[in-house]
Amino acid sequence: MQAAVQQAMETDHKEVSSRSRRGIFFILLLSSAGLIISAELLHIHLAVGYDPSHSFGCRVDKAVDCAVPALSEQALFLGVPVPVWSILTYVLVAALATLKLVSRRTPLKDAVDYVPLIALWSVGYSAYLAYVSAFILETYCAWCTGLYFVNLGLVPASFMGASPLSGWFKRRVGDARWLFSDPVRAGVAAFAAVLVAGGVAVLHAGADRPVVVQVSEGKQINLA
Repeated sequence: MQAAVQQAMETDHKEVSSRSRRGIFFILLLSSAGLIISAELLHIHLAVGYDPSHSFGCRVDKAVDCAVPALSEQALFLGVPVPVWSILTYVLVAALATLKLVSRRTPLKDAVDYVPLIALWSVGYSAYLAYVSAFILETYCAWCTGLYFVNLGLVPASFMGASPLSGWFKRRVGDARWLFSDPVRAGVAAFAAVLVAGGVAVLHAGADRPVVVQVSEGKQINLA
């Protein structure tokens, strides 16, 4: 009886590991696609920022124009182009997923558990941008739509990669214990948190700067 229970547990573990590996594969695949699309969106953002009439294949007509979102105020988040945040997000997601494959140490091997949270945030922000595109800008961006589908695909893939979900909260408690068990680790984490908060504050302050400044009588510089 005990041998049968042990065999069943080993079978379940193998099934979970197989499902997790498939999830990691899809996470890496979707992250790569997201990076490519984000890079193209950044290219569009920079090009039309310099020349609003710049021609792109995604500029079809008034209803389908990738330049309109790039020129909108929603194209910036905390003063930084949204595609830059997208690139950083997909790099982070790919790094967390890779740790699951290459690391055998806790909590690094469980870092992929945080990808579902990132994926859900990305879907929520994508929904906001889709709303802005459809009802405020009244135009569609093909590359942006592709990114929305990438983010939607990341949700099920991330839940597969983070399995078994039954121990998700228990593993988070383990992460906290690992972090605060060493004063050096805790200090580095606190310093990183302060650094990130300070960076966000600086970006937020920069986003509120005037677009046009007066440098001398009758002369102005457009900071945009």
